[in-house]
Amino acid sequence: MYIVQIADSLSYYTSVIIILLLALSVLSILISENNRISKRKKRLFIATNALISLAAISECCGVHLSGNTAIPSWVLSAVKALDYTVTPMTGGALIALMQRRHEQKVHLLLLFVGNAALQILSVFHGWMIVVDEQHYYAHGPLYPVYSVFYLCIIVYLLITMVTYGKSFRKQNRMSLYAIFTLVLIGIAMQEWIGDYRVACLALALGAAFFFIHYNEFSQLELDDELSEQHVIIFRDALTGTYSRFAYNEAVKKPVPKNLAVFLIDINGLKAVNDSIGHKAGDELICGAARCIE
Repeated sequence: MYIVQIADSLSYYTSVIIILLLALSVLSILISENNRISKRKKRLFIATNALISLAAISECCGVHLSGNTAIPSWVLSAVKALDYTVTPMTGGALIALMQRRHEQKVHLLLLFVGNAALQILSVFHGWMIVVDEQHYYAHGPLYPVYSVFYLCIIVYLLITMVTYGKSFRKQNRMSLYAIFTLVLIGIAMQEWIGDYRVACLALALGAAFFFIHYNEFSQLELDDELSEQHVIIFRDALTGTYSRFAYNEAVKKPVPKNLAVFLIDINGLKAVNDSIGHKAGDELICGAARCIE
C-alpha cells in the first residue's frame, strides 16, 4: 500500500510538471504573437519561461532518479547540479525584465557564473549533494552556501521590484507586490518550510501574472501616447488653433445644416518668408490666427 501511494504521488507530481511545461509553452506563443512589446522584452520573457521549464525538468528528473540504482550516481549529481544552477537564474531573468537596458548589472551575471562553476565542481566532489549506496541523495556540506546565494537573489529581486514599482501609481503597485509574494511563498514552501515541490509552479504562475501585468500597463502607456498625439494633431503647434485634421474629424459627425466653413489664404506669406525670414512669417501666421479667432 505504501509503495502504491508513492507511485501515485510521483505520477501526480509528474503530471503537474507536464501541464506546467505545456502552460509555459502556450505562454511563450502568446508572447511571440504580441506586438505591443519590444523584441528585447519578448526574448527576455521567453528566456524566463525556458529557464523555468529547464528547472522543472531537472527537478522532476532528480525526483525520479533518486533511489534508482540502475542509473549511475553521477547522473543524479549532474541533474541536481543543473537544477541548482538554473533555478536561481529564473530570478535573474525576472530581474532583467524589470531593468532598463543600461541598468543591467555585470556583477549579477558574475554571481550566476560563479554558482554554475561551483555546481559543476560539486558533481565530482559531493559538495552540494551526497548520494548513498541506494542512490538516494541528501544535501552536502556546502548546500547552505547555495541557500544563501538563492536568498540573495530573492532579496535582489525584491529590491528591483520595489524600484520598478515606483514607476507606477500607488494603486497599481499592489498587483506587482502580490506576484512577488506568490513566488516567495512557493520558494519558501520548498526550500525552507518543507519539502513541498511547488517552487517551479510558483515561478511559472509568477511569470504568467507578470506578463499580464506588463502587457496591461504597456497598453495603458500606448493609449496615453495615442491620446497625446491626438491632441497634438488636433491643434496647430504654431498657432494653437484647430488643424485641418480636426476639421475632417468634426465633419464626420452630424453637423447643423446652416454650418459655414471659411477657407482663408494669407497673401504675401511667401514673400515675407523670402524677404524678412521665417520668424517674421510665423508672426504673420500667428497674427492672422488671432484675427480669425
